[in-house]
Amino acid sequence: MKMHRSPRTDVLFGVGVVDVDPGFEIEIAFKFLARTAWVRWIGFSGRRDIAQDALPTVQPEALESLRIEGQRMPSPPPSLQQVLDANIAASKRTTEYAWVKVCVDADGTVTSAKPRETTSAEWLEFAQATIATWKFKPFLVGSQALPVCAHERLVYPPDKARNEIFPVAYGGNTASDPILLPPTSLNRVSGETMIAPDNETKAAFSQLGGGLAVAAFKVCLDERGTVTRVTRLEPSGLERWDQHIAETMRTWRYEPVVLKGKPAAVCTGVTMMYRQN
Repeated sequence: MKMHRSPRTDVLFGVGVVDVDPGFEIEIAFKFLARTAWVRWIGFSGRRDIAQDALPTVQPEALESLRIEGQRMPSPPPSLQQVLDANIAASKRTTEYAWVKVCVDADGTVTSAKPRETTSAEWLEFAQATIATWKFKPFLVGSQALPVCAHERLVYPPDKARNEIFPVAYGGNTASDPILLPPTSLNRVSGETMIAPDNETKAAFSQLGGGLAVAAFKVCLDERGTVTRVTRLEPSGLERWDQHIAETMRTWRYEPVVLKGKPAAVCTGVTMMYRQN
């Protein structure tokens, strides 16, 4: 296969994104532990649940080249712009954005638009309504039309820099799951964040040669900002440390998240690193 390094990157440490002709997007995940690295997974970008993420993933540019109906990102109405501008002003961000996994059938008709991460409910609703107007020509490999998906990052105001970093792939999310927000949209008010391994784990890690250990988690909150669920997405290889992280995260407290004027249950992704020289 002819692989080309993608301009897009992944929020997880050790995950590279590459493009493969005729337009597929692939992730290569490396595992690092005790100064050793190995490839642990190769597959279509953002695909973590084989049952729910079964379709191949293509570059947004490959899908865009097939567009026959709908604007990729029309200007929102003035009333929504006011809301979005207020959201940006109240945050540390310069944009509102939504990551959405858009899937089309073999005819190029949009069959789903699953949110992966968003900065606000208002922008996500507008993005999904926009995607519903899209229509494409079939994606062809040779003469065969394939159903495919693409990870689209829709931004307000338009981000010409296109600095696109994939959010954590959470796996089998459903429409009933809480909205997924980036960590920068949440305000943690209590709880220890410098979570180091215990002495026994440190000693065992040192005997292996030390180095870097990385773990990723999905953290879900209720309407009061209380952590209700911690799910390990990527293990570090240090089981006791992973358990300690999850136990500590359950004690975290956040300011309640307000979406569209009401407190809301949300989830976010958190990555932890421990380095031992």
